[in-house]
Amino acid sequence: MFIECVRDDQVPHNIQNQYPMAKNTKIMLGNVWPERNTAFPDFLGTQNNTNVWWAGEFAQFHKTRPQVRRNARPGSSCLAIRS
Repeated sequence: MFIECVRDDQVPHNIQNQYPMAKNTKIMLGNVWPERNTAFPDFLGTQNNTNVWWAGEFAQFHKTRPQVRRNARPGSSCLAIRS
């Protein structure tokens, strides 16, 4: 579900080892916040796992926050999730 390094020698283990969920993986981390790293979702992956996971997250969010769906206007830049 995340962009990964092709080879193990490309992995900066000194950074990976700071994050338990990334440790011993080839997940590519990059700086987003000044002192923190993040893993980037692989939206272009051939298995479509990332897109399916995010669609489920949005659907779950809208079930717990129905007011968000009611307040979204047609034509707005809000992402509409249909379940």
